Amino acid sequence: MIQRDVLEKLVSAGTFAPSIDNCQPWFFRLGSDSIHVILDEVRSDFFGDYGHAGSYVTIGAVIENILTAAVHYGLVPSVSYFPSEKDSPAAVIKLKAGQPSSSPLYPFIRERCTNRKPYSRKPLPENVMKSLSATPRPQGAVLHLIDDRPVMKEIARLAASVDRTSFEHKLLHQGLFKWIRWNEAEAARRDGMPVGTLELNIMNRAAFKVMSSWPVMDFLNKFALSYAVGKINSQLLLKASAIGFIVMDKSRPVDLIEGGRFFERVWLEAASLGLSLQPFGGMSFLLTRLLQARESGYTKAQKKRLLSVYDGLKRIFPLEEKNGLIMLFRIGYGGRPSTRTSRRPLTDVLLQG
Repeated sequence: MIQRDVLEKLVSAGTFAPSIDNCQPWFFRLGSDSIHVILDEVRSDFFGDYGHAGSYVTIGAVIENILTAAVHYGLVPSVSYFPSEKDSPAAVIKLKAGQPSSSPLYPFIRERCTNRKPYSRKPLPENVMKSLSATPRPQGAVLHLIDDRPVMKEIARLAASVDRTSFEHKLLHQGLFKWIRWNEAEAARRDGMPVGTLELNIMNRAAFKVMSSWPVMDFLNKFALSYAVGKINSQLLLKASAIGFIVMDKSRPVDLIEGGRFFERVWLEAASLGLSLQPFGGMSFLLTRLLQARESGYTKAQKKRLLSVYDGLKRIFPLEEKNGLIMLFRIGYGGRPSTRTSRRPLTDVLLQG
């Protein structure tokens, strides 16, 4: 039997995982020697998370944090995916007592965060690139690290088309602004993104507030606002040392979870090396819907645009439709972010019984 306070510390570590717009789509149930990790399908139910693909990546990051913390507390963890039990948990983590062991990435679970500031463009040192590339990976996982500036520029151009689509699609627009927290009272909910995390100046913050109205955004899109926003946002990909892209061999839920574990491991390793990281989840998740949904929910123009993006990616990366697109991200030296996101208290995420 594992002490309850230790199990709660492991769950707390798990909640410091990244999630889409910090939606935190998770529940947990504690056993005497186990933690059940359960997908909150209400929090993950939005257009940009087709089949909960993005949330399964998040669940993988949650699991990776718990396993890393378990080693820190001298426990031996094992994980099984989608067991046939009540609540249909995505995973059950079994724990048993073991010998204290070094867990070098544990201190960075709470240090890791999304940093949207511009980064230095100086190249990553060779030893840093090697450390990131050597991150232990599951079978079928590939980490692409691109530091060739012309290739990075092409990726940024493709990302601009994805961001443009996000601001032209009503449900994607609503999904984003649902999670923006505009003031301290809203931020007190301890989920979503405080507007300060977006690193906007005063003028851009005011413009972003205006854009939160879909009728206004829809009208301004007639004057190519979505095109301008996409281009501006994607330029951050060039204000970095490198662009990373994690791909799994397959796109089953278990592969997405494994890919999420790998992504979190890479991010923790990056944090331990003093690096900043910003995910660009729209690239992965919007293309996942395009490739997997029979009725994608995009207009013909949006579908054509996203197919062009996918074709462009295939010219850079060896991609197939069966692949799980885990995450595109930029990485480099960015200093400390101005604001960080919060996490809900354990009382909100622990199920009883």
